[in-house]
Amino acid sequence: MSKHRVVFLAAILVLSTAFAEWPVLLAHWKLAEGEGQAIADQGPKSWGGKIINSENTFWGQGRGSAKALFFLNHPQRKAGAVVITPGESFEYGKGFSVSCWIQASTETQREKTYEIISLADVDKGPGFRLVYAWNSLMFYGGDGKQAHRVKSTPSKHPIERGVWNHVAATFDGRQAKIYLNGQLVGASPEGKTFVLLPAATKELSIGSYHAGYAYGFLGAIADVKLFGRALTPVEMMAEAKSLQLDD
Repeated sequence: MSKHRVVFLAAILVLSTAFAEWPVLLAHWKLAEGEGQAIADQGPKSWGGKIINSENTFWGQGRGSAKALFFLNHPQRKAGAVVITPGESFEYGKGFSVSCWIQASTETQREKTYEIISLADVDKGPGFRLVYAWNSLMFYGGDGKQAHRVKSTPSKHPIERGVWNHVAATFDGRQAKIYLNGQLVGASPEGKTFVLLPAATKELSIGSYHAGYAYGFLGAIADVKLFGRALTPVEMMAEAKSLQLDD
């Protein structure tokens, strides 16, 4: 085999490996429409959504010159939310990442739970939940009987209210991790499987639990992204730094 052919084949192998590890963007909801109730997906799947209980949401100033969707205090079962049906190709039980920007209101109460994004049957799973509570970022899985949780430590990684923070969670099929502004702030124990089974429900909710049922977020959420695998810490830091401020 000629030297040039060996070099060529080696280059192809390197490129193939790189593309195999490339973050697979499944969906990107900017939540920057500024009007109406339809939410567009900028990702390849076009998993568009809609705002429900819109009387408990409003469009306000987001990051940079972009608009953002704000969620208000709400009566039980009437929380404002964005509801999306991702489709069967979102096999999150095998591994995925979710990231977004949040601005928790200065009026949030420490002891309350505020849902960021979830696709779960009940509090203990199956499915997943990313929430803000007790000034911590929390990511939940479970089998329906027992919840599995990863959380940040407020004393080490406080989430400042009234400002924008990048939050994210990853799951690789065994271990779950959470990130705040690109930093790893929590992880499930290595060697012990974090249980995250697929939920029966097909509705993904942004800004509340179960499409407005409870745990309504108080503040703004923007630039929600789903990836088809667990991003590495280096990739997550890059993601937190690279998101555009404007449309």
